Amino acid sequence: MGIVFSCISNASVPSNYRDNRTPRKRPEFSANNRLPPRPNNDAIPSSTSNVCSSSKSPVTGAEKKSNDEASGSLSSTDGSSVSNNGNVSKGVLSTFEALPVEIHLEYMSYLDNSSLGNLRRVSKPMEKIIPVLATVESKEQLKQLLTYLEKKGRSIEAITLKGDNFTNNDLKELSAFTSLKRVALSGCIQITDEGPAHLRPLENLEQVDLSGCYKITDKGLAHLSPLKNLKQVDLSGCYQITDEGVAHLRPLENLEQFDLRGCNKITDEGVAHLSPLKNLKQINLRWCHKITDKGLAHLSSLKNLKQVNLSWCREITDESLAHLSSLEDLEQVDLSECHEITDEGLAHLSPLKNLKRVELSGCHQITDEGLAHLSPLENLEQVDLSKCIKIRDEGLAHLSPLKNLKQVTLNACFRITDKGREHLKQNGVLVEI
Repeated sequence: MGIVFSCISNASVPSNYRDNRTPRKRPEFSANNRLPPRPNNDAIPSSTSNVCSSSKSPVTGAEKKSNDEASGSLSSTDGSSVSNNGNVSKGVLSTFEALPVEIHLEYMSYLDNSSLGNLRRVSKPMEKIIPVLATVESKEQLKQLLTYLEKKGRSIEAITLKGDNFTNNDLKELSAFTSLKRVALSGCIQITDEGPAHLRPLENLEQVDLSGCYKITDKGLAHLSPLKNLKQVDLSGCYQITDEGVAHLRPLENLEQFDLRGCNKITDEGVAHLSPLKNLKQINLRWCHKITDKGLAHLSSLKNLKQVNLSWCREITDESLAHLSSLEDLEQVDLSECHEITDEGLAHLSPLKNLKRVELSGCHQITDEGLAHLSPLENLEQVDLSKCIKIRDEGLAHLSPLKNLKQVTLNACFRITDKGREHLKQNGVLVEI
């Protein structure tokens, strides 16, 4: 799951620090918690799965349903709709305003300045929310933003500093805005251990992204330990961090997502420090090549884990997968380039009925027999078998019972023939080679 921010509405701040970013790809959501698709520039969001209509003339019944599906427009339960000219009925607007603020913030992260401005104009509650999101690319922009917020008496919940010119002193300026919940500092390479010290007053902080801030050490992480509301911490590329640094985060009992990619000094002892984090849902240990089976035994107690990335952890063996076999909620596991994984290891994945994605790229010991252990995974949607050079067409046949399978990647699988690939395609599976 990365941290997402939007820009300040052009209806609320001077034009010289607007963010003209490229819209991001919309994520997938379940049918019961679906956000509206990204609208056009002048669209106003409506209810839970509702956005703008390309047709201004009213339609009813089957014709209305057909037009909605074709244009990406849906109507609210009271029959009202939203059009491209920015008009919105009270029923639709009240439905949207009643949604949780988390959905408002997530939805607005896909809107451009024009759409944010439209929404802000028609909704008093949104007028209070929209100005709290900002992306800043220079020191001058940061100064203007903080001056504006102070002058208007506005709070701010999320900010990202983009660029390598920001320093510890810039973070000091943020420390006064205790309403902050999300701070992204990815690639701010001038920030040192002093930087996180300025985050300590931010008691409401839930997400912090320090990826690529490679000057930060264990000493800097000690400043995060009092922030009990932290749910997401990204330390990828902070290669000076050791087991001691991970130990400083043990008190963060609300932590749900932890990214340690490329922190290659972390050992089994560091993984042991994760044990108290019972709410952890995602852990990324890619390139933590000192971790062994002994370390992964500590993950078995984290029953809420949904995503585990162990790619390029070349010391782990089939025993590590035995430790994961008790994680019933696990949905994604990445074992790419874990060369010691064999068919026996894949047998430990069979009980994990919620698995949706399994990545085995470069696991060259896996054979057709190993794929047979994946056939009970009825919810499996994606499998990456790239460079699994022992797999043949017979092995792919074991994937046929998987009715939810959508994609299989077979790069450099030299024993797979067109016959094997066509068999998957006939079942509606996207085959990448």
